[in-house]
Amino acid sequence: MYGSLLSGLHNHYLLTSSTLIRSSVRTRAASFALVDGTHGFPYAIDVTPPCSDKSLKGDRLVGELYTVSATTLDDLDELEGHPTFYRRRLVSIDGEEEPAWVFILEDEDLQKQICEAPEVYHAVPDNDWRSYLTAARAR
Repeated sequence: MYGSLLSGLHNHYLLTSSTLIRSSVRTRAASFALVDGTHGFPYAIDVTPPCSDKSLKGDRLVGELYTVSATTLDDLDELEGHPTFYRRRLVSIDGEEEPAWVFILEDEDLQKQICEAPEVYHAVPDNDWRSYLTAARAR
C-alpha cells in the first residue's frame, strides 16, 4: 500500500483486519511515478509507456506490505476502481520472494493529463507519499 491506505491515513480502515508484514518496502522495478492527485491521494503510474518522453521519471514505489483476505481484496478493488480506473498488478518487492498486488493507474485519459501537466500533478519525491505529506504539513 502506498497512498491513502497507509497506516494512519484516511482509507487505512479497510486494512484493520489485515496483517502488516513490513512497514517499509520498495518495488524492485524503478518504472513508477507517484504524483499528487490533488484530492488527498496519489496516483501511481507506470511511466514506461505513457510518459516515456515526458517530464515524469520512473523510480521505485515506497509503501507498506500487508496480507489481506479475499474479502478485503474485493473491498480494495472497489475502492480503487479495479480494473478500469486502477488495475491491480503483481509487482516484485525488494526483499520478498513473492510478488505483491499493487494498484497502478489504468485510466488512459488521466495518465495523459498527468504526463502533460506536471505543474498540476506534482511528482512525489522518492515516490514516498508519507514523507511527502509530512513535508507538506511542515511548510
